[in-house]
Amino acid sequence: MGLVLPPMEAYQVQHLPIVKAYADKIGLVETINQVVPTEMAIDPGTILLGMILDTLSGRSPLYRLVEFFANQDTALLLGKAVAPEAFQDDTVGRVLDRLYDTGTMKVFTACSVRADAKTRLGQDLSTEITSEEAAVPANHPIRSAMRTVVLHD
Repeated sequence: MGLVLPPMEAYQVQHLPIVKAYADKIGLVETINQVVPTEMAIDPGTILLGMILDTLSGRSPLYRLVEFFANQDTALLLGKAVAPEAFQDDTVGRVLDRLYDTGTMKVFTACSVRADAKTRLGQDLSTEITSEEAAVPANHPIRSAMRTVVLHD
């Protein structure tokens, strides 16, 4: 009797595991789950990560997220096995409603602060005055718009 191998599944994931790795690095799902309270069966951070992955892979309409995740390795891309049916448009709509109720600026700020803390991007930024800016009188309105941000190693 020969060796019997289990059936193999293959998915075309393209760049999405890299996006997932960055989301993990900045704690995206955890931050959203902390800021957006819900009693849903699936957490809002996972739904939002799924929407981000879908958008960066070609953008399906919300009602087609179930189709998109039917052909994806959710354990790889979302960090846990999630049934495609979890992305039904009414579930996604409820998460979007909760995001709105919480305040999109509050959610964005929490994610940005966490990303900055994890990646330390803010410590490498400084501003310099350019020669063009120095030639503009101090009270001229364009002066405030003339800022150059320089990245230092």
